[in-house]
Amino acid sequence: MPITKIDIPLRIITPTFAGGADTGVTDGLRIPEIKSLFRYWWRTLHPGIVSDQLFLREEAIFGSTDVGQKLRIRPLQAAPHWKHTGPEQEVPRQPGTTMSSDIPHMTYMYLAYGPVIRKDGRNIFKTPCLDPGQGWNLRLGLPPTVTPTETREIIKTLWLVSTFGTYGSRSSRGWGSLRIVLNDPVFGPGTLSLFPDTHAATNRDNLIERLKIGLASCLGSL
Repeated sequence: MPITKIDIPLRIITPTFAGGADTGVTDGLRIPEIKSLFRYWWRTLHPGIVSDQLFLREEAIFGSTDVGQKLRIRPLQAAPHWKHTGPEQEVPRQPGTTMSSDIPHMTYMYLAYGPVIRKDGRNIFKTPCLDPGQGWNLRLGLPPTVTPTETREIIKTLWLVSTFGTYGSRSSRGWGSLRIVLNDPVFGPGTLSLFPDTHAATNRDNLIERLKIGLASCLGSL
């Protein structure tokens, strides 16, 4: 029986500059941008396919303006009350340290230059920053025409988003990192072992091993 839906928890695990219509608040994680993120990481699975063929395969899973929506993403809860830090709030510092000796604090300044600024002797958030731990519980509705191969590609995409995906401004510097735990019963224990949760790694070597297993699964038939 084909899988018709997949339920996933999506969480941000590092502070996230998500932006919004009002510069003083944030709109949180927006569903259309999450779907665009899924599309991007799905494309990374197919670096050798020419553009026209890639578009047709993407269209079969995600849809297009010509054929309408295919993969549907909807939240399983009401919109969260997004908690954020800033604007004008000071970047957190470790107790008992000076500004120059607080390495995490100075790292904030370097990695978030722009959204974090120096003002009146303080390092403050210029724009609001989503606090980690928040997110959506999402349901992915798969199109009835989806094939087993396309379903496997969606599973691979979810793992790539969780492992490498980011959201918002300064995301290439580690802000806005995401986590998806593939714990829906439809996956089965065999699938979960092929796509281990990299965020649950206990040390560097364990992380490398989880990455090797997941990437090998993405490059293989499953």
